[in-house]
Amino acid sequence: MKAKGLFFLLIIAISYSAVFSQASTLDINDSEVGTVNSREANYKNILIIPYDQRMYSSDIDPFFAAHGHNVPVARQQLRVGLGGELMATTQEKRIHGTSIFLSPENSEAAKDLSYIYASIAYKYKAVSQADKGEPEAKGLMKVMDKVKTTFDSNETHDASGARIQDGQIYSVSDNQERYMAASITNENLLTLITQKYEASYVVFVNQLDIKAVEGTDYRAYQAEDFRRLVKVHYTIFDRLGNEVSGGASKALLSSKVSDPEKVVKQVFPEISNQIAEKIPASVKTVNKSTTSSVVTETKKGGEHQDIFDDY
Repeated sequence: MKAKGLFFLLIIAISYSAVFSQASTLDINDSEVGTVNSREANYKNILIIPYDQRMYSSDIDPFFAAHGHNVPVARQQLRVGLGGELMATTQEKRIHGTSIFLSPENSEAAKDLSYIYASIAYKYKAVSQADKGEPEAKGLMKVMDKVKTTFDSNETHDASGARIQDGQIYSVSDNQERYMAASITNENLLTLITQKYEASYVVFVNQLDIKAVEGTDYRAYQAEDFRRLVKVHYTIFDRLGNEVSGGASKALLSSKVSDPEKVVKQVFPEISNQIAEKIPASVKTVNKSTTSSVVTETKKGGEHQDIFDDY
């Protein structure tokens, strides 16, 4: 396990070195816009933006403190750990060229993150049908769910928002599940960062929620015998500014886990895998010898060509 952790840190270190050795002399500013035609550039990297530290909502912090962890340090471990895990997952899947994570612990990346956070806004959107509900329980939590299902088998639900129990109709509020989405307020942002990091896609991690599952009994909470829902809100843009995906990836976490490093190891790989599956598995190359660009997309299962005028 220790060797795996060292290997993971080595991946991050190599990525930082490769990226910043090329871009350390660049400063993001509006004057750079237009120095490269991003519509013709053959960018292949994935750029991962960590959530702003203010976009963190959790009830686990008191438990970190109770188990001897420095809360600000623990929060940073989660923030960096999530981005690092997402970088490692996308790199392992080799969806594109290189996965680049802008770590807030790197001075060069921190400057760019300040610019990026000032160039985006947040708003709630309804989650897709695939993202609704709780994630699948595993291990002991899955067994407990089967027991609960047996006890609740006498309840039925209709699609109108009413609950029918023992022949009586009870009204149920229609609370649509939503996720925090990012929107671009600075029209130059994507051009600048995709040029600098040669990225074809940018993954914005918008928010991290770690909270007790809704309906947790207060006695279970006091006894630290419950489960938490870890929810990561994200938005994915291509280099031309098109939103290609967005949603909330989720995983369950036992309340017995009160160590930030274990949180990273136990739930972030699953969440990162869910997000990685939303990144289009294609690499675009542009034939500059023709007026109408030829875009070749290599995808799982074969190849095809699409012709776009004035691409």
